[in-house]
Amino acid sequence: DTVQDADGNIYHTVKIGNQIWTVENLITTKFNDGTPIPNVNDAEVWKGLSTPGFCYYENKPNHGKTYGLLYNWYAASSAKIAPKGWRVPTIEEQFVLRDYLVANGFNYDGTKDGNKVAKAMATQTEWPYLEKDAYGNALPDLVGMIGNKPETNNKSGFSARPSGCRWNDGSFHAGETSVYWWSATPHDDSHACHTSLHTWFAKFGDNHHHKRSGFSIRLIRDDQKGRGDETMQQPASAPRAKAFGDPDKVDVLVVTSGHHFDRESFFGILKGDDITCSEFVLKDESEIFEDIGDWKYDVIMLYNMTQKISPKRQENFVRLLKENGIGVVVVHHAQAAFQSWREYHHIIGTAYIYFDVEIDGKPWPHGKVHEGLNIPVSVRDDQHPITRGMKDFKITDETYKGRWWAKDNHVLLTTNHPENDEPIAWTRQYGRSRVFNIQLGHDAGAYNCPEYRNLLVRGVRWTAGAIQ
Repeated sequence: DTVQDADGNIYHTVKIGNQIWTVENLITTKFNDGTPIPNVNDAEVWKGLSTPGFCYYENKPNHGKTYGLLYNWYAASSAKIAPKGWRVPTIEEQFVLRDYLVANGFNYDGTKDGNKVAKAMATQTEWPYLEKDAYGNALPDLVGMIGNKPETNNKSGFSARPSGCRWNDGSFHAGETSVYWWSATPHDDSHACHTSLHTWFAKFGDNHHHKRSGFSIRLIRDDQKGRGDETMQQPASAPRAKAFGDPDKVDVLVVTSGHHFDRESFFGILKGDDITCSEFVLKDESEIFEDIGDWKYDVIMLYNMTQKISPKRQENFVRLLKENGIGVVVVHHAQAAFQSWREYHHIIGTAYIYFDVEIDGKPWPHGKVHEGLNIPVSVRDDQHPITRGMKDFKITDETYKGRWWAKDNHVLLTTNHPENDEPIAWTRQYGRSRVFNIQLGHDAGAYNCPEYRNLLVRGVRWTAGAIQ
């Protein structure tokens, strides 16, 4: 199959797992409505951009014809950058590609763990063999590098070529040794997430760089149905794409205890043909994680505020995430659970502290809460599957202020309420698991909010892999 951009350029495609990708890097100079994307040669102009722009590597058009153009993130994040039915992938979708290749034996040594899939993604030509990286450092894995025995490359058909990049200061870099691909996922106000391949590495790398940087773009076919405002109005019975367990439903285990709530109203949010909920009320030290040998749930929803969990049960909980890829949804007061378990804070990306706890070697001040306040909520990322098509809204709920934060949370929702920390909801990747954490959900004030109900349902579906 092929796809055509606004300039008339033709791209081939490749199916890898359940995803379909373009084989070539994007080379369009126009948005899909025909609007030209500015070609910015001058370095001083480039480093001052906060609007869409592209360039050719070292300002050489012939290079662009072969290796694709370099776009800043302001262009890459535009909904108009791709032909109809295609889009720039999220970082999570790029991780799905990586994890599929690893799990299906595409590591250069044939193993199915670790991340050694670079050779399987790269073309069989153009990648040099190096004994030192671009910074003069000796290379640790000469066997697994892309440039070693290139005739064994590209088993996936992804056909990556070394297109280089342009840094946010306007300088060009690594035109013969590396490729960087933007994702649609912002990291913070000034940086966005990306993936990369380097001739001296065996892994499919990921990082974040300034949005003014110029990177390549690979497109993924958009199989998500119903994009736009209507995607936030799906009932719990909407058709699903896939799940880790039963293909026709998402099995959710809701873990509770340590905090009162209206069970009938809360569980009413999750009623639907494609979601099955079971509640486990903790009685001692998180006994649900004592034996995970016959685990049968796709998603763990944590709605508990308990504190005790034995080392064995901590280990089993982590195994479910790192080895089984079980989805995790963290709701409201579960941000205050397991105060003394530091790894839990990293799993969920935050910690609401109300005991005397040390974090990073320092006593952490106790957080503050206020019930029943009117909280304005802003959508920071309206392209993520959980929040796609969503508009800003207001909700009556409990505020949280003074939490510890993980720096690599991907924030979906924020607020400017003076009694609340800025982030309201975010996602994370922990091992093989998707994690969705939402501060909202204290009582009926939240349960009755249509936006909250949709967020919770879509959060369950996304962590289960049911929506992409």
